[in-house]
Formats: sequence, structure tokens, C-alpha cells
Amino acid sequence: MLVALDGNPLIGGHVARGIGRTTRRLLEEFGRFLPSLDPYGSFRLNYYLPGDQTWGHPADWRHIAPRRLAPGEDLLEAAQADGAAVIHLTDYFHPAYEAGRLAAGQVHVPVIVTVRDIIPLHFPAKKQRGFGRLTRALVPILPAVTRIIAISEATKRDLVGTLRVDPDRIDVVYHGVDHDVFHDRYPEDEIENTLSRYGLARPYILYVAAFDSRKNHGLLVDAFQHLSRRGRHKPYLVLVGPGTVPAELTSQIKRLGVSDRVKFAHDVPADDLARMYRGADLFAFPSLYEGFGNPVLEAMACGTPVVALATSSVPEVAGDGAVLVSRNDYGAFGNAMAHVLDNPALAADLRRRGMMRARDFTWWRTARQTLDIYRYAIADAR
Repeated sequence: MLVALDGNPLIGGHVARGIGRTTRRLLEEFGRFLPSLDPYGSFRLNYYLPGDQTWGHPADWRHIAPRRLAPGEDLLEAAQADGAAVIHLTDYFHPAYEAGRLAAGQVHVPVIVTVRDIIPLHFPAKKQRGFGRLTRALVPILPAVTRIIAISEATKRDLVGTLRVDPDRIDVVYHGVDHDVFHDRYPEDEIENTLSRYGLARPYILYVAAFDSRKNHGLLVDAFQHLSRRGRHKPYLVLVGPGTVPAELTSQIKRLGVSDRVKFAHDVPADDLARMYRGADLFAFPSLYEGFGNPVLEAMACGTPVVALATSSVPEVAGDGAVLVSRNDYGAFGNAMAHVLDNPALAADLRRRGMMRARDFTWWRTARQTLDIYRYAIADAR
């Protein structure tokens, strides 16, 4: 049986973002372990890429192959023509499919769609492009797909509460963390070498995520100044993320007089990022809305104490492995960071509990659960 997987997140601007990294890891897990995940050899998988785009996978992968879409060729149409038993859509932002075809009942094989979040519906003024694409490419197909994969219970609740999707049609499948990269075993000299290459010095508080307004950078910088004014702690704040730093964030940093203590790093490879996590005294994550929150999980896997805002999916991912701040208030967040930095025993306990929590999240489990959903959708269609 052929699985048709939307490979669009593997190319272009997606590659460095969460959607690209998590789609790649799912496919890699299928590539490495599909024979053991599927001992009867019932599945083959094609990942569909638009035009002449390429994404190279290891030559020793069995049962998995790329399938390039011709200019103007629709993924849904191509997958049906190829004899796919199930189609898995992963990307509504740059869709390789025509939503109207699916909504109109012109697709006659089971279709599964992964929904990471519906953020543009909550921030329409700041996410105008995303709002338009979500309403054109995702919302119309939700009644027509066979199953919906939500990456957290928070996303499932959002689909049910905001878009009135039947909860019985939604399966929650968590992302994993790459434990071969994000771990606590990096030697000290490797950590120091990495920090030196990026012009960073200890001690520092680390933040990792895109420079998006919902990530709540303003609160973090205010909390950092609040922490610094207490006099006892003089750490740096290291902000890691892709893209341009917003002008308002730069202005805020200057206005608060902390420019000499705030450092930026951009487009950091995963190995270097893991060493940055490991070298940090604290990981701070004040995001207002997350479909999942991969950086929280990565930090915990590296044994870094985490302080995060208790919003959306963050509490279910962090569990008891982090300090969760209930109020979106810079004083409360700054005090929580200070409390961890003031208490070595608490920091050590957070390292231990965070690493234990992170062990529950593996890409093996993600791939296994996704494969089970494929089987269920195919059996249900029969």
C-alpha cells in the first residue's frame, strides 16, 4: 500500500522552521525504521515535492521515494493517480493541493491532515497572510478529511472550540525530540568553543524561537531588566532565532539600558543550538501561544532549567519539568527566573525532572502512532 506524504515543508523557507524540522524528523524515522515499524512490509511511502525542488534522503532508505510534481500538478490528483491508499497533508501555508477539490468530494481515498495550530485565527491583525491561507486552504478541507492529527491537546481543544470540529475525528500525536542531538553529554570544551564562535559569554539566560510578536519578547526583556535591577544576578540574555529582529524590540532594549547584556544569534545549526542550551543557566520561554513548543522540550532534554509561561500547549509538554508562570506579567516572570537562579538545588531538580520528562517524547513513538492512524483510516474507508 502506498502512502502519499506532502513533502512541501522539506524545502524552501520551511526548512529551518518548526514545520520543516518536524516533517523531516518524521520522514527520517520512517526511513530508518519502517521495516520494523511495519514488519509485514505493507507500506511504501512517496513524499511529494513541487516542481524541480529536491530534498536528498539517504540512499539506503527502503520503501521510501521522492515524487516530483509537474508544474501545476495537484498533490491530491497525483497521489490518486499513483494509487495511494492514504494521503497525508502536512502544509496549508504553501499548499501543493487545491482545497476545493477535496472540499467538493473529488478525492476518493482517505486524507489525513496535520494541524499544528490555528494561530492566525487568534492574531488576525498580526497574521494577515496566515489568516488568509488558513481560511482558504485548511478550514474548507476539515469537514472532508478522514482524520485530523493535532500535535497537542491544546491544538485539539482549539479545533473543537474555535472551528467546531468533532473531537472524535482528531488524534493527538506529539512531536518527538532528537535525543541524538539534544542531550546533556556535551563536553565542556565543546560548549565553550561554540559560545566563543558566536561571541557569547556566561552566565546567560537563553531564549530560542522566531521573532514573532506572540512569542512575547517584550515581556522577556522587561523581566530580564527586572531581574538585573535586583543586583544579585548579572547574566546575559541570549536571543536565538531566524529572521530580522523587530525594530520595536531593539528600541525597547536600548530604552531599558540593557543593550550591553542582550545578545543575538541567528540561524544556529542544531548541534550548536544544543550546546547553547546545555551551557545556559536558564531557558526562558514566555510565548503566548504554542501549538506544541519544541524549544521547551529541547531545553529539558539538554538538562537546562526552564521557566515558561503557562499558556496553550506548554504545560502539557513541560509537565513537572519546568517552572510555569501563570500570569503574563514581567515581574512574576522575572521573579520566577530569579528564584531558579537563586536556588542551585531547585535548578538541579529542574534539570533532573526536565530530562526525565523529555525522555517520554521520541520520534519513534510519533512515527508509530502516525502509522497506526494511516492503518485506521484505510481500514475505515474499506
